[in-house]
Amino acid sequence: MTFILYVLFLVVQLGTYLAIRRQLLPLNLIAGVGIFASIVLVMLIGLVQGSVGLQAFLVGMVLGALLNALTLGTAWYFQRQA
Repeated sequence: MTFILYVLFLVVQLGTYLAIRRQLLPLNLIAGVGIFASIVLVMLIGLVQGSVGLQAFLVGMVLGALLNALTLGTAWYFQRQA
């Protein structure tokens, strides 16, 4: 089950990156959906691996948002350079 969640997390990150690079939707919408999906998936990964609910929530909020913010920043940088 954890592997499936990691694959879904990868799909979210890749989808976020490509959507920004190709300007498929407004940036705010892409960022909001991507960050929300990343937070939820990181929380689920934590819960599946045996973390306590509060710990999974806090780690999901911080790590999910941070990893998606890095993806957003990278995509935005390369999109502006092109």
